[in-house]
Amino acid sequence: MRFREIRENTQDFLYGDCPIFAIALSRMSGLPLQAMLDYSDELDTTVLIHAFVGYKDGLVIDANGVRSIESIEDDYPVEDDPYVTDISEQDLLALGYDGNCPTMSNANKHAKKVLADLKENVTEAAEGKNLHLEHIEDLVFLQGASGANSALQYINSVRDMLEEGGTVNSSVTVKWDGAPAIFVGTDPADGKFFVGTKGVFSKTGKLVKSTADLDKYGYSGGLRDKLTLALKLLPSLGIQGVLQGDMMYTKSDLETADIDGESSWIFQPNTIAYAVPKNSELGKRIASSQMGIIFHTTYSGDSMENMQASFWGKC
Repeated sequence: MRFREIRENTQDFLYGDCPIFAIALSRMSGLPLQAMLDYSDELDTTVLIHAFVGYKDGLVIDANGVRSIESIEDDYPVEDDPYVTDISEQDLLALGYDGNCPTMSNANKHAKKVLADLKENVTEAAEGKNLHLEHIEDLVFLQGASGANSALQYINSVRDMLEEGGTVNSSVTVKWDGAPAIFVGTDPADGKFFVGTKGVFSKTGKLVKSTADLDKYGYSGGLRDKLTLALKLLPSLGIQGVLQGDMMYTKSDLETADIDGESSWIFQPNTIAYAVPKNSELGKRIASSQMGIIFHTTYSGDSMENMQASFWGKC
């Protein structure tokens, strides 16, 4: 097999050299190597759509960072029925390259950058930003002894709250399975309204304040469509400060089905499908809406860097 040099370029690792990047990322992180595949009737063979590593909660990581399978499908549209599967390095290389495999050096460099960004997100969450809600049973593996103590303290606080009828200083949040996570509000730096994803708290501060910013930050496909709609509709709500939520649907995402003999709205933003009876109060509100977002966290601070999360704020 011949080897060639490739540039250290995000676009190269998203389109064309995603196999070698996914392999580098899998080796460094220990996360499972995965691929989106499709069977081509025209070619009479299995073809590679995109390669990445599996993460958690139905998410994956590629050269752009953490993403949902839905966003992958939007960016790599195919006519047939693609599927995601674990794959070996040998099989991935065979599908991705025809005897002209790139070297690993630049792929390793970019993989380190992506992992460093993920570590930054975890650090930011510890500093008061709700970028990801971990499952309580995972804390011992992610944070060691301190994680185990945090889990036990939380379980004890829930027990005390239930025993004392909610009089103790504790709170419980409901985790909705939406995607993408969306942040909206006013940038303290200039007073302008913005929308964005978890990148709003990155070092580059990916705050979308105009359609030009969508191009600037490279948003495309379904994610771009959702952010465009949010930028159009949400400023009229008079949102104070900064809110974080999960996008549950836009109008085009809604489907209908009979559930237990009752006509219902169906939407599946992530791994869980939701059904809402059309004749219910919520169903009627969905019918007249353009999008649905569950806001669960408020932020306060004099700059995006100093924002602190509050789960029990009035959203």
